[in-house]
Amino acid sequence: MSTVRTRPTTELFGEAYFQDPHPAWEWLRRNDPVHSTMLPGGSTPVWLVSRYDEVKSILLDESFSNSFEHAPVEFREYLGLGAANTPGMTQMDPPEHTHLRGLVSGLFTARHVQNLEDEITTIVDHVLDDLTASRGRPMDAVLGLAWMIATRVACHALGTPRSQARELSIQLYTMMSTDPDTAAAADRAKNEVRSWLLRAVVEAPGGYDGGLAHTLAANGELDTERLLDLLMTMIEGCTVSPANLLSMGLLILLDHPEQLAALRARPDGMTAVIEEMLRYESVAATSLWRFPRTDCTIAGRTIAACEPVWLLLGSANRDPARFERPDEFDPLRSNNNTHLAFGRGRHSCFGSALAQLEARIFFTRLLERFDTISLAVNRADVRFRHCLMDRALAALPIVADKER
Repeated sequence: MSTVRTRPTTELFGEAYFQDPHPAWEWLRRNDPVHSTMLPGGSTPVWLVSRYDEVKSILLDESFSNSFEHAPVEFREYLGLGAANTPGMTQMDPPEHTHLRGLVSGLFTARHVQNLEDEITTIVDHVLDDLTASRGRPMDAVLGLAWMIATRVACHALGTPRSQARELSIQLYTMMSTDPDTAAAADRAKNEVRSWLLRAVVEAPGGYDGGLAHTLAANGELDTERLLDLLMTMIEGCTVSPANLLSMGLLILLDHPEQLAALRARPDGMTAVIEEMLRYESVAATSLWRFPRTDCTIAGRTIAACEPVWLLLGSANRDPARFERPDEFDPLRSNNNTHLAFGRGRHSCFGSALAQLEARIFFTRLLERFDTISLAVNRADVRFRHCLMDRALAALPIVADKER
């Protein structure tokens, strides 16, 4: 007698899921595209939405709130949010969200980001000099390259000191883990980054480079805690997506040597390659939390008001109803730029243009400077981090030689 399976073979939020969530996401799209489950390590329910059309629709639906004011008590307790918790920009709705985002959005327009190209190229070349200095010895492309570039670019963009970029990159990397075994280290790292911002921006006399961070501090509109919350959001937005895109994109090219060779031969195809990287392995596995303000029906499932909803961006980007041959890495597909890797709507990733520019410069200079790039470990030994919301590599040891 056959048994009807009611959940994916791969345990959601288990070890196998973090290493490869795609089998679970495929099952959800096919069998239960609006799926009720429990958050890891607890009894807090959450809805997972996995298909492209529904994910995009909710991203653009203003009847869904980002504010934890609409979240159930048990959900707030699960996240450790007390009644006195101050919401950050990503946990706000208009008009508060609109106002705060307006204070920083000018830094991240495509036009302003493009003005950073020369400085980003200098930063990338400086970091790649470390790869040259390794002289064929293995180097971790996650912390040694991707996070170093992303952190230095973020410091330049925000106008904060770059002298401690290496230490800051390690703290930023550490605080993004959601593995229960490293929770204490993640909390310490978050406090260290917050303290660094306090010293570098709020308490720094005279400012630094006239950057946006000090402009925000000088105008006096935000008290210290709200300013630090906003700066934390900004530095995360300037580093997490770029770092994940650089490291994941490099792994994708190493996994597809024919595409790597094609890109070397036709570097003018870089934009399409980066769009396909973002579709193929979304740097953000999920969206921010959403909470429906009223009862709603999505794909035939009724979701009660205020029940947490998680949109699986990485799953949506592999939806065969949207993308033909979705499990193939094909930069020539005509619609790869319709991916949802950076979300959509008012809470779309404000660092998306910066991440894409960093990727274009990084991969261009990497391929211009080095003839051969290869993994320094067996492919099976490449591991992913336990990050609920991000698709992030733990490490990526590489060897590069024959510099041009």
